[in-house]
Amino acid sequence: DELERMGYPYSDCTMNGSDVPVKNLYSEYNTSYSIQACLRSCFQNRMAEICGCGHYMFPLPEGVNYCNNEDNPGWAYCYSSLRSSVGHRQFCIDSCKETCNDTQYKMTISMADWPSEASEDWIFHILSYERDMSTNVTLDRNGIIKLNIYFQEYNYRTISESAATTIVWLLSSLGGQFGFWMGGSVLCLIEFGEIIIDSLWITVINVISWGKGLKQRRARARYPDAPPTVSELAEAHANPGFQHEDGGARPAAALPPEPGTPPPNYDSLRVRPAAGPAPDGDES
Repeated sequence: DELERMGYPYSDCTMNGSDVPVKNLYSEYNTSYSIQACLRSCFQNRMAEICGCGHYMFPLPEGVNYCNNEDNPGWAYCYSSLRSSVGHRQFCIDSCKETCNDTQYKMTISMADWPSEASEDWIFHILSYERDMSTNVTLDRNGIIKLNIYFQEYNYRTISESAATTIVWLLSSLGGQFGFWMGGSVLCLIEFGEIIIDSLWITVINVISWGKGLKQRRARARYPDAPPTVSELAEAHANPGFQHEDGGARPAAALPPEPGTPPPNYDSLRVRPAAGPAPDGDES
């Protein structure tokens, strides 16, 4: 069986063990990374650090010797304490990672008596002759063994992981639910975006207008009356009765009456009849 696991962020697996903080002691034997090799290497490294020597069942780190009773008289107790310690075991489990690609073989062992009684004489003669070119039987049942290693079946199975929810699937699901429950579509989303942009733009315009109005009100509070213009100053100099118009600060009833000058009476502008000769009755 071949297992294919997904890496980050779906699982915390490693491809070749390069990101594992434990040095693989089996790398010098041309073996690939595995979780069992990592756990045994971690245990051997911990034993070398704590006990000062290595166990004979595992490869040795550099500069470390195997434990013996002469150089390390208390190594057996140290090994037993380290192996039964839950803290050290958990440390190795947390340090090692599963491989992203792993191949597993199911092994079965079966034993039977070989050779059979009917063929043992012939087989012993053949094996004895092949070993020392002797025609006599020099082998017995206790000195030979037949080992067969074979594949029980040639079926190949691959177990791979896949993401249950991807970004594309999530967006598709959200779009489908949105369209089913609210009748929405891409046009609705565009319209919502347009409404949001218009609202923000109107808010900005109102804030700018409010700031300008506030600045104008502050200026009016500092200068309540507008300064007179040049024409108003000239008119006030020529006409003593001229008064500058207030910008509506006081009501009209409170203003003093302006002294008026009556219009001139120009008799020359009136049309009069021309003077003619007097009638005859008037001469007497």
